[in-house]
Amino acid sequence: MARYQIIADALRSRILSGEYEADEPLPSQRDLASHFGTAMMTVRQALDLLCQEGLLVVEHGLGTFVASVGAGHEIVSLGGFTEEMNAHHIGLSTAVLGLDASVEEPKAAEMLGLRARAGLSVLTRLRSVGGLPVVHQRSFMAGRFHNVMRQYDASRSLYVMLREGGGFTPTSYREHVTACAAPTSVARALQVTPGCPTLLSHRITFAATGVPFVYDQAYMAPERIELVVEKKGVAFTAEYLPIAASILSAHSLAEVAPVSANN
Repeated sequence: MARYQIIADALRSRILSGEYEADEPLPSQRDLASHFGTAMMTVRQALDLLCQEGLLVVEHGLGTFVASVGAGHEIVSLGGFTEEMNAHHIGLSTAVLGLDASVEEPKAAEMLGLRARAGLSVLTRLRSVGGLPVVHQRSFMAGRFHNVMRQYDASRSLYVMLREGGGFTPTSYREHVTACAAPTSVARALQVTPGCPTLLSHRITFAATGVPFVYDQAYMAPERIELVVEKKGVAFTAEYLPIAASILSAHSLAEVAPVSANN
């Protein structure tokens, strides 16, 4: 790994852990170069990378500052669906439908850069808001991470557990959302009619090194959840949010009042 990437990883960890807080200035490039024992040009490369990720902003004449990452940025810095719901005080519950090992799924293996017949570990979950299912999600990882997946606890974020147990810091993703007919098993879980239109998200999550390590397939009932994207200058936010009217029509207001959210 290049020296600037190692420095970027170290600074990224400090930002995500809260050691460097939002709007706080970073040490000068000269001080960082001295701390890491490297040239200032290498430090600049590391800072440029973190600026591209949206974790730092440069105020010319003032210095480099930690970006103010609001709730919408959580999905970009990869806090996950749980954090998005928490940020909006929306009660989310998660049911684990299954955890399978040595699953052969060529498309998922391809997305993870593995051979087609590689055995994968697959975690299947159902996300609900106010008791109404909104997302059916399958998370694929290489089989060697099955022990990490086995420790999954619905009360915690999967991303946090992967950082702690797998040594991966998710920093970027690529996602495609398409429309498709709901497979029978998914429709049953989402409590919709088999074959009805659903949104299907394919997301590949990457570590700081650029290596893909999680591939997610998420089916969403389009009348219950929406993707909201906002762009301001060069920055953007992207969030999945429940459609309140749909939730309220199926459940009373009390059932969707803020509660302690699970992952």
